[in-house]
Amino acid sequence: MTPVLDIAFTLNNAYAEPLRVLLTSILVTNHKSFIRFHVICSDFSDDNRAKNQRLMDYFKNGSIDYSAVDPTRFARFRLPDYRIFPPETYYQYVLADVFPQLDKILYLDVDIVVNGDLLPLWNLDLTDYYCAGVVDYGCEKKGHKKVLGMADSDVYINSGVLLHNLAKIRADKKSEALFADTVALEKQIKHADQDVISYTFRGAVKALDSIYNFGTPNVRHELLKRHRAVILHYLGRTKPWRKLNPFQMHGVYYRFEQQMKQILGEPYNRAAVVWQRLVVARLQARR
Repeated sequence: MTPVLDIAFTLNNAYAEPLRVLLTSILVTNHKSFIRFHVICSDFSDDNRAKNQRLMDYFKNGSIDYSAVDPTRFARFRLPDYRIFPPETYYQYVLADVFPQLDKILYLDVDIVVNGDLLPLWNLDLTDYYCAGVVDYGCEKKGHKKVLGMADSDVYINSGVLLHNLAKIRADKKSEALFADTVALEKQIKHADQDVISYTFRGAVKALDSIYNFGTPNVRHELLKRHRAVILHYLGRTKPWRKLNPFQMHGVYYRFEQQMKQILGEPYNRAAVVWQRLVVARLQARR
């Protein structure tokens, strides 16, 4: 029987193209599984929906649906840095409510590509855990857990890749707790939903190997793991669709971007794209 994986994204129309690169990377590297993609959004154009469907039709091992949420529910939440955190970053709070038929779901940020099999991650035992994620050592080293009121033994995770135990979250009414804690921690929050999820789920977060959320800082600290990384995460402001950084795994993104463009019949000159982004990176570095 073909394994079925449920994967969710929260975004707006501005991130439609990076999403298509991510969809392509998942469908290419997980061809033995059937992937049900779920897009949670407040706006997403018909044209972009049509392009996403063309990818589903081409690969034949995926489906995609869209769920709208009321953005006013999140309007009062503070965004620490608008250039990194769009309002949709908080939509992850409502996954258990939006998908009452699912017991678990894998959430991914859209500044990601998948370069390996997700099935071992999907099959992890989440009994007694609300979610599983990779520890954000940068935040831990800076003492941010103490600011939030977390214990040293609590696991502080990067929220860009999270396997959610929706059944347990619903049973323990943790969706409501996420909203309440966002208000209560307003002055302490520095990393938006990541702070709140780590705090609210504390004591029941399962730590994952960094290969399942291999961010750009990992390149410096865990270089030998790079070739085994299943999920590559382009953290911070240096996104591969904006400018080139050859030391931060951008080449993998361009490979899937080129494949996506070819499938959709859109023009793509990889050398020209890479050169343009390299020039932009150099100009910005001089400022």
